Amino acid sequence: EIRHGGASGTMIDVDAIEVYEPPTPVGTGVYDDRHAGWTYTGAWTVATALTGPYVGTLTYSTDLTATASIQINGTAFRLRYTINQYRGVLGVYVDGVKVADVSAYGTSLGWQAVYEKRGPTSGVHTIQVRHGGVAGTIIDLDALEVFVPTTGATLGTGIYDDSHTS
Repeated sequence: EIRHGGASGTMIDVDAIEVYEPPTPVGTGVYDDRHAGWTYTGAWTVATALTGPYVGTLTYSTDLTATASIQINGTAFRLRYTINQYRGVLGVYVDGVKVADVSAYGTSLGWQAVYEKRGPTSGVHTIQVRHGGVAGTIIDLDALEVFVPTTGATLGTGIYDDSHTS
């Protein structure tokens, strides 16, 4: 409902209204930067046919106003991104509250670096990545993994790949 505020001599104008279906929160799994659950604002560029990122794609930006958001239904996540020269800071937010500034700077290329966050309460949460605000630097998104943290599990002797659930 839209109503006139009642002030004499003023008018209101409604041009359009958009009704949309919000993205469905994602559950346990790995979600590439191109997954339909991601919402991007600002200027982002998609890079494809790469050999290092998860499923060969990543989405990057130099736009200081750039944000990327996804809704998860879970209590822990791992954000995958690239480390390299000219990389900036990824501001990571959970439900609008900053939880980390993650530096993606490195002297050499590193694919699928991981920032892990455990501890949001059970339920639906909005994860947002924002450009950290250093002009001329690049941030990127490769993928986001939603997982259930293990409690009290102890690993035995052996080799565990970086994709192991622990």
